[in-house]
Amino acid sequence: MIYRYAIISNTELPISKSHGIPEAPLLQVNKLIRSETYELFYLENKFTCVVHNYDPASLMLSHRRWQALYQIPGTSLNADTGTISIDLQGNRNWDNLVAWFRFVHEVACCGMHAMPDDDAEQSLMTGLFKMIMHGPEMDLSALDFLLESTRPTFVNLHKDWGKD
Repeated sequence: MIYRYAIISNTELPISKSHGIPEAPLLQVNKLIRSETYELFYLENKFTCVVHNYDPASLMLSHRRWQALYQIPGTSLNADTGTISIDLQGNRNWDNLVAWFRFVHEVACCGMHAMPDDDAEQSLMTGLFKMIMHGPEMDLSALDFLLESTRPTFVNLHKDWGKD
């Protein structure tokens, strides 16, 4: 019960490229306490991942951490453990977008829970993510062709997608 009070947060914990996954200080005390609390911390807290300019680094970091949990016998990961929000206020980065699509395609790890569907750019993005997530058997060359053939549409919606 003490562990639960010490490591379960009432708010979502932010995952970021620069700071990683914010672990509770209790997990840093010693190996014994870490082994007793690690699974509880990651499976019972809610996490939020804010992606800037479609840089997949924070998603890859969180995926590796949860992938390690799959190796612990008797654990399962709820798909709603966290949310992803997209920040399109900055520059669009095509290389980051392609890397993120490849990452999602290869591991099918994250849904687009927080991505709004309120304009043409977001509608196009959401459609592509849904297609890629539900078709992991798609060959990577087909994925490359799909992305390159939709790039002119992205560039038409926002000129930053044309920058490399």
